[in-house]
Amino acid sequence: METLARTMQLIRQSVQVLLSDTAILAFPLLSALALILVDGTLLFSLKSQLPTLLGPGGARTAVAQETYPMMFLFYAVNYFVILFFNSALMACANVRFAGGRPRLGDGLRYAGANAARILLWALIAATVGVLVYVLERSRILGWIVGRVFEVAWSLATFFIVPVIIFEDLDVFSAFKRSAD
Repeated sequence: METLARTMQLIRQSVQVLLSDTAILAFPLLSALALILVDGTLLFSLKSQLPTLLGPGGARTAVAQETYPMMFLFYAVNYFVILFFNSALMACANVRFAGGRPRLGDGLRYAGANAARILLWALIAATVGVLVYVLERSRILGWIVGRVFEVAWSLATFFIVPVIIFEDLDVFSAFKRSAD
């Protein structure tokens, strides 16, 4: 019950920060723009290979094993962009919680200083994402195992980004801390 009360308090504080520093709402917008730019570039460069991912009329079909490296790249780039801007937003919120007045550049600098750990975590998350994708598309047992693993992974890594950027831990120690 104590954990739920702390979570609710953190949510209230986070909403107050967003309302008092609306400039940091630019981070989700910047993230979306970066994703459009990066994904558009990736998809344009891979356009000759898109028919292997899409069936007739654009319907999803079984994915050939040859497409897994492309999928991994796509996941890794998307995870990195999202985690980078989430880290920047969290850094600004942390400055506000400490009584400071955060600026957009503060968050971007902080995320940039943690880019190597963010990238490492994006690569790990992309690997897990592809594995879950493979599991969920196998027979019934694989689908069940994939779903259970996906839920367990989501719960264990829910706090990974703040732990990585604020506690100065390596990725594996941060995973353990997030799971705890």
